[in-house]
Amino acid sequence: MSRISLTPPPSPLLEALQARFARALGDGIDPLTVRAHQPQVLESMAAFERSLARWNTVPCTLKELAAMAVVVRVGCGWCIDFRCRESLTHGIPAAKIEAVPVWRTSALFTDLERLVLRYAEAMTDTPPQATDELVADLLGHFTEAQAVELTAVIAVENQRSRINAAFGLTPQGFNHQDAASGARSHRAEPGDGHRPGGPSKRPASR
Repeated sequence: MSRISLTPPPSPLLEALQARFARALGDGIDPLTVRAHQPQVLESMAAFERSLARWNTVPCTLKELAAMAVVVRVGCGWCIDFRCRESLTHGIPAAKIEAVPVWRTSALFTDLERLVLRYAEAMTDTPPQATDELVADLLGHFTEAQAVELTAVIAVENQRSRINAAFGLTPQGFNHQDAASGARSHRAEPGDGHRPGGPSKRPASR
């Protein structure tokens, strides 16, 4: 149950944004409703979110996997539900989405996807575990511009998921294929052997 009420003061901006999401998803989204309690926060964050659509140097599938790794690591139920829906929309198979928390032991991921997942987890850990070696691995497969974009995407997803988790937002049922159930039940925890310092192989190809 949301720790902040889902009945904010009337807002034309909120109404417009929720109408857009309702057309795409069948319903508005609770994170916007909560943020509408502070109109400046809603306006600023909505403008920033719109700008993300112009970030296009990294393939969407890689960014979605990175975001999925973040929300599983943070443990935000709402975010897992929503990100599963977005990942499916971008063509990522449900089985791969469910395997994100256990990617090190799954045969479903490419070497490049493993690197991206490893980096996303490292950035999400507290304190962050992005080492010189890990970033060097990343730059062996991405340009500096791509590395900056991927890093920013992971940071943005950390912001979203930590805000939503703090507010206690719960799944709205956007993931109709229920890929979220596997992701939630296999949540990766810091220190569980899924940290960058654990056993891993340097990706051999992009």
